[in-house]
Amino acid sequence: MTATTIEGMLQLLVMEQKKRSFNKPEKATDEDALGIMVANYCEWDGNKLKKVIYAMLEDANFHTLNAQFKELCEPTLKVVK
Repeated sequence: MTATTIEGMLQLLVMEQKKRSFNKPEKATDEDALGIMVANYCEWDGNKLKKVIYAMLEDANFHTLNAQFKELCEPTLKVVK
C-alpha cells in the first residue's frame, strides 16, 4: 500500500465522517472531520489524544511547539518519547 493509497482512503473516510457528523457536511472542514475520527479512535481518552498530537507535531517538524505542548501536558501525560 502506498502513501497515495492511504491518503486517498483517508479522504474517503473524512468525507463519510462529514456526512455522518454534520448537518451541512459541505461546510465542515476536513480537519473538523479528522478531529472527530481521531477522538473517536482514541476513545476520547485524553492521554491517547495527547500522544497523537505529540506525534503529529513531531512528524511535521514543529519541534518548538511540540516542546511547549509537552511541557504544558507533562503533569498529566503518561510516558511520551
